[in-house]
Amino acid sequence: DETTHLMQRSAASLTRWEQEAMPGFLLEHCNTAELHVAKDDMVRSKRFALEVPFDNSGLLARLQLTSGSQLTNACVVLFADEPRRWSPHLDLRLVIYSRGADPKPTHRMALSGPAIRCLNEAIRALQRQHADRMVFHPNQVQRTDLSAYPPYAVREALVNALVHRDYERPTGNVTVEIHHDRLVFINPAILPDNWTEKDAIKGQVSRLVNPTIANVFLFRGYMEQ
Repeated sequence: DETTHLMQRSAASLTRWEQEAMPGFLLEHCNTAELHVAKDDMVRSKRFALEVPFDNSGLLARLQLTSGSQLTNACVVLFADEPRRWSPHLDLRLVIYSRGADPKPTHRMALSGPAIRCLNEAIRALQRQHADRMVFHPNQVQRTDLSAYPPYAVREALVNALVHRDYERPTGNVTVEIHHDRLVFINPAILPDNWTEKDAIKGQVSRLVNPTIANVFLFRGYMEQ
């Protein structure tokens, strides 16, 4: 009996948050438009399979976003029309700070909805906050407009924060602090065991905290493997 209890407890601890069923969350609570866009992304990226299921229920099952007959927490993150209704800490927050020696928050923005839609909205908001730089080259008559921050780098930072965050922590959101001279990305998570900041910066090894969520980002062409 004691051995059985230990094995059951061990098996329960192996279930990731993203794989757990969200009671009461049904297909009707998913954003239909986002599911349609996801199918288009997957067809275009050619990373998923030879054929993308047309039926929404079939698609979610193939993406491993179901647990038995119920939809999972990962499905809430990726496709819920109102994620905060099911888990209030799923917003993506942008905080704008004032200039000066002691900067203060001057404006806050909370983006709520399917994760990848929030990702794209955040990128557009960041581009509006930081105007493009104008560059004139000696041999060109017309100017060249350059983004204040490379869009790929901003996308990569946001994707990493959304995919690798610890969703079991209800105390924090993925947050981007917008200062006049820098962006700060805050991800409520901890480094994997035996990792240091130097290991993370090297970027040689990737450990997926939420592989189911990561796979959907991969299939839709928003991250690499």
